[in-house]
Amino acid sequence: MRVLTSFIGGLMRFVSKIPAMIDEVVSKEVNPRDVNGYDIVLKDIADSFEQDFWATPYEKFVKSDRNLFWEEKLGNGGFNQMFLDFHDRCVKEWYAIKHNTNEGLENDEVLGEKLIYQDFMNNKSDNLKNIRIPKNPRLFFKHLSEEEIKKVEEKLGVKHSK
Repeated sequence: MRVLTSFIGGLMRFVSKIPAMIDEVVSKEVNPRDVNGYDIVLKDIADSFEQDFWATPYEKFVKSDRNLFWEEKLGNGGFNQMFLDFHDRCVKEWYAIKHNTNEGLENDEVLGEKLIYQDFMNNKSDNLKNIRIPKNPRLFFKHLSEEEIKKVEEKLGVKHSK
């Protein structure tokens, strides 16, 4: 229930920002293509989800609820794909908090993804026991270079995708 209410709350928060975002794009002469609305929506959903949410249930969510809405017939579409993107983002942020040893770095999705990549490439399976990297790693790794993605694909034993 919390996930669904967070999605509704986050979407409402995003929708209410649209006029201000349009004004900002127009007044600053920003290229609209440079505004990633999807990332903003996921951030708004995460803000709604994390509000008054303690660490223990959050960690349980990250470790066990990736397939909360999985339905074979709906596999990669609509709400389920958006939920998987949201969940993977939460996993990366959680991983950064758990495994970041550099106090000077902010624990965020990008850092978490890089730490997961490093641990995956260095066979640190104990750290990765709650991480599910799909056969198409591009669905999980959004901030790696093309060369890094190819290394993950090779290690997973899949053909290079693009």
